[in-house]
Amino acid sequence: MNAKIEPVAQIRNWSIERIHELAEGNIESQFDAVAIAEEFDEWINLPVGKNELEYLCLENEDFGDKEVDTL
Repeated sequence: MNAKIEPVAQIRNWSIERIHELAEGNIESQFDAVAIAEEFDEWINLPVGKNELEYLCLENEDFGDKEVDTL
């Protein structure tokens, strides 16, 4: 499988957008926003001068084209 997926960029953008959405809600939503911010802190707040993250991606050999199309 030679498909290239950019999960870090996608998840980073999702988490930032979701934090902004939840921050405008009630107190429970605001706590959810804080939880997401804490979970993805190192993905959101990249160190100064660094524009890449290293991550480990585990792939299942049974993962086929059908699953890739649903991402």
